[in-house]
Amino acid sequence: MTQQIMNSLGVLTEFALNITYAEIKEKYSEPHRYYHTFTHIEFLIKKINEFFGKGLIIKEERDILILTALFHDIIYNPQKTDNELQSVNFLKSKMFTKMTPEIQKVCDIILATKSHNKTGDKLTDMFCGLDMWYLTNGTFIEIFEDERKIFKEYQFVDYDTYKMERCKFLQQVINSDYGIDNKSNLNLLIKWIENCDRDDDGYLILK
Repeated sequence: MTQQIMNSLGVLTEFALNITYAEIKEKYSEPHRYYHTFTHIEFLIKKINEFFGKGLIIKEERDILILTALFHDIIYNPQKTDNELQSVNFLKSKMFTKMTPEIQKVCDIILATKSHNKTGDKLTDMFCGLDMWYLTNGTFIEIFEDERKIFKEYQFVDYDTYKMERCKFLQQVINSDYGIDNKSNLNLLIKWIENCDRDDDGYLILK
């Protein structure tokens, strides 16, 4: 863990939360996670600190975004559809104090990650954009590698169903305000998924 990440974890004390870094890391190390791991959290925190360093956000906004990053996927079960709500409930269960405007803001942003729709709210849109950073900014190789990890989390789904739903989601990203700049790579990924099959180890392979 980098010193930058270590320094960012002070938000747990600042917001009076009854949880340690080790407990958070353990949640993100569950065996069914391949993409939604602490590596994703570290990336988000790094980008948030870069935004702060560039003066795009003030300290109070940075702290809200870092706390959002730490908790937005803390409850993750790919077989459930209420992970965002359960992550919010988990965060609330760790509060020593009554609800504050800052924690409420974190909760609101976490819930917004269910759809990733732009809201016009600065921090919400900023975090949702970061949460989909590689999809909307990455090279084909980067989004391809992420796709393989996400696919590993959905081995319980019939592949034809996965293919249909995943391509539908990627098309929604292309049509959104976030994905238009990476349209060519996302279209290439859709074509790749459509022409792939699943191997014995649960990975995507070309037919």
